[in-house]
Amino acid sequence: MSSFESADHPSSQTLNPTPSDNTSSLPVSLPPKLRQLNNPRGHIGVGRIVTTQRDINGDPDNASTESDPVSPHLSLIDYQQTSSLVEEHQAQNVDGRMEVETDVGKGGGEQINESAATATSRSTAELSDADIIDTIISSLLSLTALPPGSQCPLPVSHIHTLLNLSSRVLSNSPSLVRLEPGLKICGDIHGQYTDLLRLLEYGSHPPDERYLFLGDYVDRGKQGVETICLLLAYKVKYGDTITLLRGNHEASGINRIYGFYDELKRRYSVSLWKKFNSVFALLPVAALVGGRVLCMHGGISESMLTNGLEGIEAIERPCEVGDVGLLCDLLWSDPSRLPGFTFNERGVSHCFGPDVLALFLERFDLDLVVRAHQVVEDGYEFFAGRRLVTVFSAPSYCGEFDNAGGMMSVGEDMVCSFQILKPSSREESLEDDVVPIVAK
Repeated sequence: MSSFESADHPSSQTLNPTPSDNTSSLPVSLPPKLRQLNNPRGHIGVGRIVTTQRDINGDPDNASTESDPVSPHLSLIDYQQTSSLVEEHQAQNVDGRMEVETDVGKGGGEQINESAATATSRSTAELSDADIIDTIISSLLSLTALPPGSQCPLPVSHIHTLLNLSSRVLSNSPSLVRLEPGLKICGDIHGQYTDLLRLLEYGSHPPDERYLFLGDYVDRGKQGVETICLLLAYKVKYGDTITLLRGNHEASGINRIYGFYDELKRRYSVSLWKKFNSVFALLPVAALVGGRVLCMHGGISESMLTNGLEGIEAIERPCEVGDVGLLCDLLWSDPSRLPGFTFNERGVSHCFGPDVLALFLERFDLDLVVRAHQVVEDGYEFFAGRRLVTVFSAPSYCGEFDNAGGMMSVGEDMVCSFQILKPSSREESLEDDVVPIVAK
C-alpha cells in the first residue's frame, strides 16, 4: 500500500482482507456471570515486549479454543436484566415507530434484538445521570465477552441523556485545547469498535491513562454507535482525561453518505442521527500538547502562516464545516511532497508541502504536527524530516487493507513512541519507534 492512502477514498486494490477474531478481555470489573464468559484470548504486548495474539498478530497457536459455557447472546441479556440498569424503550419518533428496530444479521454480527433493549426492573426516573453514564459504559465494555461485531442495545433515552450531557461538556471546551504532555494519541477509528477496545486495553482505560483522539469515530465500520457512545461516555465521566477532536466524518454531509446515517436509521431513527451531529458540531478542532505539538485531524491551512493559532482559537462552535476556509483545512488537508499549497485530489481543501510546513513550525515555535485522516501501512508515518506524523488507528481498514493500527504516546519528557496493533497477516514483530520531539 502506498504511503498516505486516503481514508475517504481508499484504493481499489484489495490488500489481504483479514477476518475478525475474538478480542481480549478488558481490565474492567464485570459481574460474576459475565466474568465467567470473559475468556482471555492471549495477552497484548505493550512497548517493546510483544506477545502474539491471533486477532493482532494472526498466530493461531495462541488463540483460545475454549468455548463459552453459555450463549453469549443470552448472557448479555441476562446481565442487563439482573443489573437493573436498562430501561424500557418508550420513546417514539415522529412516525410513531419504536426508536429501536429489530434487525438480526446486519452490521457485521448478530444485533441483539429489541427484547434485550426493553428489559427493565426500574424506570429512568430512578436513575441519575451518573447512573446512566455508568450503565452505558458497563454495557458497552461487556461486549468484550461476545463475538466481534455484536451490537449493544443501548436504550434510546440513555443515548439522549448521553448526548445532552456531552453537549454541556463540549460547550465548555475551547476550539483549541491546550494539553499537558503525558498522554496517548489515536487516529481514525471509523466504527471499528473491537479495535477501539484493543487500543484501550493496550494503553489502559480512562482514567488510568489520558487520551487525545483525532476524529473520525463513525462511518465505514459497522459499529459507529458503540464507538462514539463509549468515547462520549468516557468524556462525560472523566472530563479532561480524554479529549475528542472533530474529524471530517463528524459532519452531517459526510456521515450521511458513508454509513453512520444508515446505521442509525436501521437501529434507531433519523432524529437521533441529527442529534449526534448537533453534538459533533461542538467538538474542538485542534489541540496543542506541551505548547510544542499541534494536533488536528487533517492538516494546516494557508491562513495559519499569517495568523498562527489565533485563527483556530477564534473558531466559534457549534459550527458547520464549509467547503473552504480554516475549519475545512484543519479537517481535510493532506501533506504532499510538492512545494507550497497545491490541488487536493479529494476535491476538498488543499495539499501542503514540506516547505510551508517547515515555515509554519519555525514561525510559531512549534516542533511537530500530529494528524490522522489517511491510511498508513504501519499505523504511523513521518513526513518532511519528522516534522509531521500521520497516525491511523484502524487496523485492516474496511477489511480491505493490510495496514496496522497505530497509537502515539507523548511522555512527560516530550519524547514520543508508537504502539502498534498489527493486522492478522503480519507475523513479524514491529518494534516501537522512540523519537525526541523537542530539540535540546
